Amino acid sequence: MRVSLILLSLLVMISGCTAPNLPPTDEEMIQHFYNKHLAFEEIYAIISLCPDNSYYPPYDVDDTICLKGIPSAIQAKLDSLLSEIRCERIFYGRQTCQKLVDTIVMEVSIPFFASGYSIGGLTKNFAYRAPIIRDYYKMTDSIELNEVYCKNYKDTILYKPIIGNWYINLIYDN
Repeated sequence: MRVSLILLSLLVMISGCTAPNLPPTDEEMIQHFYNKHLAFEEIYAIISLCPDNSYYPPYDVDDTICLKGIPSAIQAKLDSLLSEIRCERIFYGRQTCQKLVDTIVMEVSIPFFASGYSIGGLTKNFAYRAPIIRDYYKMTDSIELNEVYCKNYKDTILYKPIIGNWYINLIYDN
């Protein structure tokens, strides 16, 4: 009886443990981006024509604000492209860029990995940003972003260039 109780306890402990939800490496994300590069560029081209700062697709059937100015044919195309790149959502907004003589630039974030809660957690995104981003955020070209946030566990926003204005963006909120 005692052996079966110990065995049962061990089984419960082992079955209750799962592997942590690990983020993809930068190299995995870069490879994915290059494999789907044309789809990412097409998403940017479509979203840059959208009238407002918003997100796509809606969170539920009653959420129609984000559909303003996006015809149903374009919605179908975005759905197809999101499926192709294996992502669920696009966040976008226009920013005024003072360094480029008050030019308005479209910035896009496409979450690829998310772990944690609505407040706090880790996300790794594909991000299209204005060229002046290097002036505002810490950049790293050679260090794995996952290693940086794992070493200090402090609130972190990091970018790693992919190509052109496309970046991997890691946001860790403790």
